[in-house]
Amino acid sequence: MADGLSGRLRALLDDERAALRDGALERLGDILAAKEGLAEELAQSGLGCAEGEAEALRDAARRNAQLLEAARAGLRAAMERMAERARLARSHDTYDAEGNRRALSPAPGSLHRRL
Repeated sequence: MADGLSGRLRALLDDERAALRDGALERLGDILAAKEGLAEELAQSGLGCAEGEAEALRDAARRNAQLLEAARAGLRAAMERMAERARLARSHDTYDAEGNRRALSPAPGSLHRRL
């Protein structure tokens, strides 16, 4: 049974890696649920595999953690870029002769008309 658990863990880590590499982030929720279930089984019976296999599993988990962090950072950067683009679409900035940015918005309380 222990070989089955370590094999299932290896397959799950491989699936997670493939999902991260393919950008299939929607699959990560199901993978997380499977990992949680497997973690409960492992807590009850232990992994029970050779040290070399355990080290390979730790390496795979570390590698996936790095991919998860990279995916999170990429999503954060994309969200920041989208927010910046939205801000730029709403603003009307220009630069003066000295290179200082100036907003071209109407003064508060003034009537702003579109042509």
